[in-house]
Amino acid sequence: MDGNIISRVEFIWNQLIREDFDKMAFEKFKKREFIIFSAGYDGKALCHILKNENMMIKFFFDNDEKKQGMIFEGIEVKNPNEFLETKDNYVILIANSSNSAQIRKQLNDKFRNDEIYTYQEFLLKFTNTSILEIGPLNNPNFIGKNVKYFDVLGIEGLRSKAQSWNVDPFGVPQKIDYISESGDLSIVDKSFPVVFSSHVIEHQPNFVEHLIKVEKILQSNGRYIMIIPDKRYCYDHYQELTLIEDILDSYYQEAKIHSLKILLSYLRRTHNNARNHWKGNHGDLPKFSIEKVKEIIKQYKDSNKQYIDAHAWFFTPDSFKNIIEILNQLGLIHLSLIEISETAPGQLEFYAILQK
Repeated sequence: MDGNIISRVEFIWNQLIREDFDKMAFEKFKKREFIIFSAGYDGKALCHILKNENMMIKFFFDNDEKKQGMIFEGIEVKNPNEFLETKDNYVILIANSSNSAQIRKQLNDKFRNDEIYTYQEFLLKFTNTSILEIGPLNNPNFIGKNVKYFDVLGIEGLRSKAQSWNVDPFGVPQKIDYISESGDLSIVDKSFPVVFSSHVIEHQPNFVEHLIKVEKILQSNGRYIMIIPDKRYCYDHYQELTLIEDILDSYYQEAKIHSLKILLSYLRRTHNNARNHWKGNHGDLPKFSIEKVKEIIKQYKDSNKQYIDAHAWFFTPDSFKNIIEILNQLGLIHLSLIEISETAPGQLEFYAILQK
């Protein structure tokens, strides 16, 4: 289970190519031609996977003018807005799911909507595995008939939240199946073979309680698949690594909201450019500001003990692995860490899988 370097695309792909994957139906797509949207890190990974599967890749699409016209991985990169050819045989796979909703919106006028997929959505065509995704906001990682969503907000609340973050609400799911303002997973009334979350675990006021509740809704041998920010390469760079003492304290204190200490740690945030962090450019440690401290204290007092969103936990792959091992040794959780990746160069997240 030693950590290896893997892209998000490879990680998700490997998780969905499982025992119930319909290989015969998948093989039929070898007669089709693929266009990969994104001539970048994720697009490169998806290109390699499709080539290994002997799929035909016709073009890359990319909105970056600097990439248009270049040859990437031996394949031409085109401007999707200037692509005039129409052909029903094309299948478009969106490699970067973080802006898939906007891309789908952009392409809808030129291509049939049923031929535009995120790579995750494409793979789910060939499996009956049901998935619960926690916290989809406006860009769910998984879309399909076997996918259910859990969030603290309903559709309109998520759309408003997306707009407040200056992101397009177009991709908010048409239905949120389970809604709990307090993030209480115990409202989920069925079990799943797969629970998935991306950049969710670090927001939980009570890390252990969250894992216990995930464990309860997982089927036997079920997997909790997580994408987690590596604090070294995001705006949490100057935060101290989370200690097991912090995790245990929040559990035995039965934390439901973030402490004032956690909210004040926001003052140590720096930039969120992963590539610059990898180059050693972490930005200056933000200067202490009495005014900002006062503002956060007021927000905390005025919240009337309601949840205020924040990062509470700060991990590297090694530190996360250590904490999960200790929680299992203490008998607080019964979820084995069966896979964990290293953070890929230039990226800000790693991947972990817990199995019941």
